[in-house]
Amino acid sequence: MAFTPQNAAIYLAAFEGALAGLGASGKFLLDPVAGDSASAAQMADAYAQEIDVVWQAVVGAPPTTLELSVLSLISEGVWETRSPIPAPGAYVAGNYYGLCRGVVALILQGNAQVVSQGVNPAPIVATSWLTAMDVDFSAQGSQSLGADGPYSIGTDPSGNALTWTKYNSTGDASPMLVTNGAGLVITPTQASNISNATYTAPTLRIPLSSIVSGYTFSTPVRFWINISASNENANYDGVYFGPLMYSATYTNQLTLFGFRGFEGGVNGWGAQFEVLDSNVTLTSSSIPFPASRIGVLSFPTGFLGGAAQLLAGGAALVNNAWPATTALTLLAPPAITASSSAAAANAATGQNGPSAVNLALAALRAGSGTNGYSATIKRVRVDYLPIFT
Repeated sequence: MAFTPQNAAIYLAAFEGALAGLGASGKFLLDPVAGDSASAAQMADAYAQEIDVVWQAVVGAPPTTLELSVLSLISEGVWETRSPIPAPGAYVAGNYYGLCRGVVALILQGNAQVVSQGVNPAPIVATSWLTAMDVDFSAQGSQSLGADGPYSIGTDPSGNALTWTKYNSTGDASPMLVTNGAGLVITPTQASNISNATYTAPTLRIPLSSIVSGYTFSTPVRFWINISASNENANYDGVYFGPLMYSATYTNQLTLFGFRGFEGGVNGWGAQFEVLDSNVTLTSSSIPFPASRIGVLSFPTGFLGGAAQLLAGGAALVNNAWPATTALTLLAPPAITASSSAAAANAATGQNGPSAVNLALAALRAGSGTNGYSATIKRVRVDYLPIFT
């Protein structure tokens, strides 16, 4: 099974060091057949996978230049005089857990020592997006989300349980459900809505700070959604997703959603932007792309960075894999204005930090005549670039 590292730089540094220690230590390499070194490469891969998992669990942040360099050297050093684990256990990542914890501990202490002397170990700036969360609701155990409150649904890439919070259960025509084999099923009432000072749509939320390491307002993020089924048939039926900032003073303090559904008599995709309980922008007629059920709302310069990009494409996940962003179509570029940025931290509105920003998943009807409107979200994902933190 293919392995997707949480931090490719960590994985590759561990792999290169382990491969050198396992495959070349004390040897005068004369074998010209690459396949004869397969066992050493597989062992290095298993070790590097576990280093990646342990680093995410213990550190949860990109390495400094020093940490990355030392990781490669230490990984080589621990294998230069160590006998490999006997096969087939040598190819199981989890069998390296204890060793990896020790390696990571040594690296962190070395970095701390340098910092204590006033030397900057130079953080690594990521050059590719990292996945903070990828939850396949259809693969989870079935449970009812009929009441407001916290629910454990899915895990992060390190295997830690994710805690979501359900809101506005009075907006459920039928209880929100996680249904194994289908996904997150939302069936809103006719009155359910998110507009101006109204926020009554049944919603599932998770703080970005709980899943994105070092999250700030300027952290580039993007939100993926696969809406596998829905029966929208009239204006305002729709699934809404994206970042939401909520305060006790303002129900919709700062919200920028992408949506898939009916607007202006058209079935497709669009965007909605709310600031201080005021509907700033709303796609007046959905962009007609109804065959697409995969959407991405991207904030390349952060939630308050100036603009978002709504992209869509694909009727379903092929082989349960997300499409490349290059295969998607740009539909709408909703903008964040200077005045809306000020709304995030304003003495009159209640000052909010990054912890107030949530990923929200909701469905609503806002008075539509579609009795029994229901939508199923199969899968969601959050990516980020660990820069500007």
